[in-house]
Amino acid sequence: MKTLIKASWVAALVVVIQSCGDGRPANDGVKDPAHDQLNNSQDLLNESNLGDDDHRFMNEAALGGIYELNLSRYVAEHASAKQVKETAAQIAADHQQINDELKQLAETKNVLLPSKLSNEKQQQLDAMMKMQGSSLDNAYLAEMKKLHQKDIETFKQAATSARNVNVQKFAEAKLPVLEGHLRMIEKQ
Repeated sequence: MKTLIKASWVAALVVVIQSCGDGRPANDGVKDPAHDQLNNSQDLLNESNLGDDDHRFMNEAALGGIYELNLSRYVAEHASAKQVKETAAQIAADHQQINDELKQLAETKNVLLPSKLSNEKQQQLDAMMKMQGSSLDNAYLAEMKKLHQKDIETFKQAATSARNVNVQKFAEAKLPVLEGHLRMIEKQ
């Protein structure tokens, strides 16, 4: 009985060693559909998987987008300077598009984004909306400068190190828009 068990183990060991091969393709260059399917599945997995940083980026971008959109819409209507109104209108239009594209991306990744501001951000928005005249203009420009500097850094980070390729592409595509906003703001 012991001899039979030893023989079985030796036979199994030989099969395992032979299956490991010498590193050359076992099929001598013939395409292996199962191997190709595994590689394609891995590519899809990399496209659909999101890391914690990807989730955090998407949530921060959504919250920032909601705040900047709402504030810019308000300022586009209530600023005292024509140039500030025009800048705010452009920023609002661009952030609406960014927010919409972010929502589409989130839907494809089954990510639920925030749809309203945190209490703290809502209070900041409410405080800004109580301002008038040049005080509103100056506060808006200062706030947008600060936020866009932060946004640009956040989007650069996601564009280079997001785990998901679609998140990277989204961040990379939106960087020039955010940088353009910052240039507009700094000209005033």
